[in-house]
Amino acid sequence: MATESHEEGGNKLARRALLATAGVGACAAAAAATPWALGKAGELGQTAAKSAYEAGVEAGRQALLAELKQLENIALTDAISLAELARGAVNSIVVPVAKLVAKIGTGALDVIYNALGTAISTLGRFGQHVDWMSDMQDTVGQWRTNLGVGSTVLSSVLNSDISATEVYLRAVQAKIDGAGTPTPTTKPSY
Repeated sequence: MATESHEEGGNKLARRALLATAGVGACAAAAAATPWALGKAGELGQTAAKSAYEAGVEAGRQALLAELKQLENIALTDAISLAELARGAVNSIVVPVAKLVAKIGTGALDVIYNALGTAISTLGRFGQHVDWMSDMQDTVGQWRTNLGVGSTVLSSVLNSDISATEVYLRAVQAKIDGAGTPTPTTKPSY
């Protein structure tokens, strides 16, 4: 199973590396081809060169936008919907189960804490003091307190992670939606 997980991570990394390499290659090709394009621009005429330049830029831009809409083979809108679904699952399943476990656990720890308190009190009546028993009662008391706030902390952490994911995905979606309309390009200077 560890191999499958490693291979999936490798595929994602390979895909990102491929996209990055393609982007760098396109920039390098554009930079290398600029002198040639300028020479041809003189031959074809300024209007034809400008049209070809803008068409090439727009085609590259549209290809990049199409790829961004499908991150890791998942549509961006689906990823946003999954984040919303995850928030619902956390709030309606995970957090209530954590609260139930905390309630049962704190109840059990209350029993142990009170039993230790009774034992310490009883021994105290006979003039006996057992340090480890007092320390154990303190430890059980801390566990009880921490278990009581654990579900709140869990809810807070999970919801903040999901919120951050939604904000990021919506920002990417807004960028893509805003980039869908052609942006004016500057004229190449000759």
